Order: sequence, then structure tokens, then C-alpha cells
Amino acid sequence: MVAIASRLPSAPEIAQSLDQHVIGQRRAKRMLARAIYAHYLSNRYRRSLYSQGIGLGLQHVLLAGPSGVGKTFMIKRAAALLGVPTLFVPATSLVETGYVGQSIDSLGPMLLAAAGGDAKLAEHAIVILDEFDKLKRARDVSRDVSGEGVQNGLLTFFDGRLLAARTKDGEVNIDTSRLLIVATGAFDGLTSIVRDRLTRAERSGCGLGFAGTQPTHRVASETELLAQLLPDDLIRYGFLPELIARFCHIATLDPLSKTELRRVLEDTPHSPWLEKQKLFEMHGVRLLLDDDGRDALVEKALARGLGARTLRSVVCDCVGDAEFELEVLRQHGIGALRFTRAAIEGHERPQWIRREDMTDPVVPEVSANELRADPFGGTERPAQEELKRKIKYRLAADGVTLEPDRRKDPRGDQDPPTLFDGPEKN
Repeated sequence: MVAIASRLPSAPEIAQSLDQHVIGQRRAKRMLARAIYAHYLSNRYRRSLYSQGIGLGLQHVLLAGPSGVGKTFMIKRAAALLGVPTLFVPATSLVETGYVGQSIDSLGPMLLAAAGGDAKLAEHAIVILDEFDKLKRARDVSRDVSGEGVQNGLLTFFDGRLLAARTKDGEVNIDTSRLLIVATGAFDGLTSIVRDRLTRAERSGCGLGFAGTQPTHRVASETELLAQLLPDDLIRYGFLPELIARFCHIATLDPLSKTELRRVLEDTPHSPWLEKQKLFEMHGVRLLLDDDGRDALVEKALARGLGARTLRSVVCDCVGDAEFELEVLRQHGIGALRFTRAAIEGHERPQWIRREDMTDPVVPEVSANELRADPFGGTERPAQEELKRKIKYRLAADGVTLEPDRRKDPRGDQDPPTLFDGPEKN
């Protein structure tokens, strides 16, 4: 269940929270924090006695950058901090209303499902339009129902419209003007448009004689070009000017450097290496990695590209054989595995350390055998009931009407204050 924060964090507090989970991307994190803070403050203001129903303006965001740099992850972490639901919508799944496929109108039931059936909470969700760049206008197509047609449909969705969603008690309407919409994409080929604009501007600035400005011959990198992105570049890329104008914030993200990838491996709670360590410890085996081994992992990830996502796949590949034999290792008294650069590069197997030779063998909080014997994870049984409730509403989004669970709150009939609550109008 979504646990809504009672206090709206400030923009610096949101950015500080993102810093704990997302490495690098300082500009994008600060911009996203500002947008989130202004948006939810506006929603509170609209409910106050002083607003006359008028908010502080729309704060929709566009994030452009390569895959694996944290675009979607930072949005979800911010939503978790605020306790608001997120709806992940692949833009490639959308079609123009009236055609076979998922139209904008179908997002109403999906929002209700993401909010666990709470229509009020659904209006405060963050909608992530992933692969937004794939909606660019198609060339030489008479009727572009999945590109320009969807762009036209998004105009009123961004501005605010009512989306209908069915429940057993009847139909509810979700006001999209209260949603925060964040579009993300890699925008392949966009840097060529930026380079062309900069080149034309440079040539037009060159005059004759001593007063003329000599053109520079330095070749800008892809990162430098993307950092100079303007709305006109997105319009030339294939987007409607009316749609691009509805984004209050446009930010670009940079590819992760070797230092930043190493920090992802070491310093974040969602580090793929730390997750593997937890898995091995559940089987009584400690997973060790020396400094050269860390460098080797990062170098392999950089060679493959795709940022932090590739780092996860590299870790899985390197420890895969040992992971398959975890039960055998435990039975043979192996208490730790040490991965060196040679082991990461596949030149030798990891070093085995017997449990009897260790001064501090692993004592897991919960063992793999305990979890294997209990499908609900022991103390986490209540979470299974919550999962069943969410599944109900996902069925409802497909047209099956179900009544929401109306469990009595043990704290009393009055709900606690939420970050959306403000002084009510008379």
C-alpha cells in the first residue's frame, strides 16, 4: 500500500534523497527536485482557501539521455520518498484514440490500479512516459496513428482532462491536471540536429576582415551537444511545437563515467554487487571483491555500454557459475569466495576460503532454506495480502469490476493528514 508522506519535502531535501540512490546527474536531479516540489505544492495550494482553484502552473518534465543513466530510477525514488504512486507507460504502446491498441483514454483504469483503487490518490500520481522519443512524427506516412496521432492526444492529457475509470460502485473521473508527467527517452540522432544548429549559428556569426569571428574546428562530444538542447531541436526531431511547449522543464543526462560506475557498484543501496552479496550470504557464503576486481567489472561494463544496466548484467555473468553451485559450496564447507581481476576476466576461478579458516563466518539474518520452506517469507505474510489486493485492481483495469477492500483502520475512522491535504474550502 502507498504510504503517503505527511510533509512535503523541500526541493533540496528531494535532491539530497536522490543523491543517495542516483550517482552523478546533478543538473537533472536538481531540476527534477524543483519540478516535483513545485507540482505538489501547487496541488496543495489548489485545495487551500486562497487559491480559488488555480494552481501554480504545470511542471511537466522531459528527461533526455542514454540508456542506463538513471532516468526512470530517479523518478521512482522520488515517488517513493513522497509516497505517491507511479504509472509506467511505454510510449510505444500508445495509439491514437479510435484505433486498435492502448489509447490515452485507457490510462484512467491504469492510474486507478496503480493507486490501489483510490481515485483521489490516483490524481497525484507521477506518470512516466518511457521511450517518448519513439513518438516522433513518421516520415512519408499518410496517417501516423502511433506517432503524431498520439502527440495530438497527449495535448489535453498534459493540460488536464477527465479520464473515466470503472469500479463496482460506479464510474469515477480522474483529473489529469493534478498529475505530474515525466517523459523520458534516449533520443537517438538528436545530437546531429543540435550540431547542425550550432554549426549554422557559428557560420552566420563569421564575417569578413578583422571584425569577423573565426569558426572553431573543435569537435564537440555527444554529451556536450546534448547539454545544449533547445525546444526547437525537439521540434525538428519530429515533435509538435504545441506538445514541446507543455514541458516546463527539459533536462539532459550524461553517460556514466568509470568513476561514477564504480560508485554505483560501491556506494548505492541498489548496487548489483551488494545484491549478489546478500544472495550468497543467505547460503552462508561471503562474496569478496578486491580493488582490481572492481576496476575489471567497471571496465567490462564500459566496454558493453548502456550504463548501470550493463553493470548488473556483467556482475551476473561473472558470478553466475558460483551462484549455480551455491548449495554445493555450502555443503563442502566453503565460507567465502574472493574475486580478483583474473577471476572477473575469466582467466581463473575465484579463490575459495573454507569456513573453518574464517574468523567471522557468515551468519545470515534469514537463510535460503528458511525462505525456500515458506513461500511468503515468514514475517512478510501481510504483504502477500496487499499483493492480492493490487492484483484485483489490475484486473479491474482490464474491465473486470471489483469492489475495493474496505478494511477498518485500527487507528480510528479518521485518516491521518497527507501531503495533499490543505485547509478545506467552505
